[in-house]
Amino acid sequence: MNSTQIINQTLGHDDNVDKSGADNADRRIRHLEYLREVAAETWWASDWAFKKKQDFITVLGGTNSIPMPPDFQSIGNYGGVYFPIPSQTQGDGRRLELVPESVITDLLATEFTTSTPTVFAIFGQDAFYRPLFQMPKTDSDVQLSVYYQPNVPILDEVLGFAPQVDLAMTAASGNTGIITSGGSIDFTTQFLNQNFVRVLGYANDENNGEFEINGTVTAGALPVSKPSGDNLVNEAIGPSVTLQGHLNDIKRIPEKYHQALIMPGMRSKARESKGDARWQRSSQEYDKGKKWMKMEEQRFQGEWRQLPSFFGRGSY
Repeated sequence: MNSTQIINQTLGHDDNVDKSGADNADRRIRHLEYLREVAAETWWASDWAFKKKQDFITVLGGTNSIPMPPDFQSIGNYGGVYFPIPSQTQGDGRRLELVPESVITDLLATEFTTSTPTVFAIFGQDAFYRPLFQMPKTDSDVQLSVYYQPNVPILDEVLGFAPQVDLAMTAASGNTGIITSGGSIDFTTQFLNQNFVRVLGYANDENNGEFEINGTVTAGALPVSKPSGDNLVNEAIGPSVTLQGHLNDIKRIPEKYHQALIMPGMRSKARESKGDARWQRSSQEYDKGKKWMKMEEQRFQGEWRQLPSFFGRGSY
C-alpha cells in the first residue's frame, strides 16, 4: 500500500466519507499527519534490520570531524563504524569503539594525532543541523564505512513527474537553487504546498538527491535547498531529470505489516479524533500488531541462544 491507498481506506471504511470529496480535504491532510505519526512510532519501536543503511564518510587530514549522512538517526544496537575492507579503500575492516564525548574532547585537548583511530563519538551539529562524527585529530584523510539507522521516511501523497528534458537548475547559491521548467510540466499540479522533492538525473551529482522546497512554487519554478549542504551548480536543460514525491516511501516499512499494524494505528487515531470510543480497541490491535512485528523481525531466528562461554568465543 502507498500513502494514498492507506488514507483512502481510512476515509472510506472508517470515516465512511467520500475519499476524494472536496469537503474532506482537511480531513485528508489530518490523516496524512496521522500516518506520519504511526510510521514514526513503528520506525522507532525497534532496531529493525530492514532499515539498516550503509554510507561512507571521510575525515580530512588535520581535522577531527565530519557531518553524518543527512538522513542519519543513530548507530543503533547493531550498527557500527569500520575501516572499509581493502577492496574498497584503505583499511582492514576493524570496528571503531563508540565512546562518550568526554573521551574525544580529552584527546582533542592534547597534541595527539592518528591516521588509524580506534574510538569515536557523535556529538554537536554543523550549520545544517546534522550530527557530527568526532574522532581524534587525523594525520591524513581517513575514509570510514558507517552502518546506521536512517531517519523516518518522508511521507506525502506526491507521485512526481516522469523524466523531463527541459528542467534546468538555476540561481544556484550555496545549497539553494531554483529548478525551472521549459513548459513541459506545471510544478503546482503536484508540488504546491509540499515540503520535499527527490531529484534524479542531473549531470552534476550535487543537483541530485533529497531537497526541501523552500519558497513559493509556481508553474515554472520550484525553489529548493539541499539539507546535505552540497553546493548546487547552475545546469542548463539537457539530461533527463526526474522529480519524485514520497507516495511510496511508506513501503520502507514492509508491506506485510501495513494491514496488521499501520491500518489499526490509523483507525485508532481517526476514531479518537471523532470521540469514537472504539479507538481504544483499535489501539489494542495496533499494539498487538507491533508485538507481532517484533516477533517476526527478531534476530537470531533459527538459532539457540545461550549465555557466552566463560572461556570466550570460539574462532570463526
